[in-house]
Amino acid sequence: MKAMADEQNNKSFTVHKAFNNLSIKDLPMLTGFVEGMLTDILLSDMYFNDLLLASEEILSNILMYSHNGALNALKIQIKCCKETSILSLTFIDDGIEFNPLQYPPPNIELSIEERKIGGLGIHLVKHLTDHIMYSRLDGKNMLTIQKFIKPF
Repeated sequence: MKAMADEQNNKSFTVHKAFNNLSIKDLPMLTGFVEGMLTDILLSDMYFNDLLLASEEILSNILMYSHNGALNALKIQIKCCKETSILSLTFIDDGIEFNPLQYPPPNIELSIEERKIGGLGIHLVKHLTDHIMYSRLDGKNMLTIQKFIKPF
């Protein structure tokens, strides 16, 4: 089994899928798709769990905030690209422009009562991944997370 996992981990590939007419109720379906992709890659539990949790956080934020509540209007593309030791997940949506990297990290030393609402999700994503990038192109938000992976 280890030889098969090593062989799979050394292959480069890209998977890309588009989803239309989405709302928050579609979060389990989207995270299930990401989970399936990550399962196929044969990642260690640590990489798998970090990337799945980061993906769920990103997808839930896109679904809740990118269309100001418009129902079933959202389109999301999910792209998974693996090259030797780097796994990238890109989330592309047609919602309002939002660059989560512009915001300062939350002060996690403050008590819950003293903290502003929001900001913990992107903080979590930054800590679960090795690199995060944002761009806006052709009216679409593109958020890419990367994890540097080692064969197990």
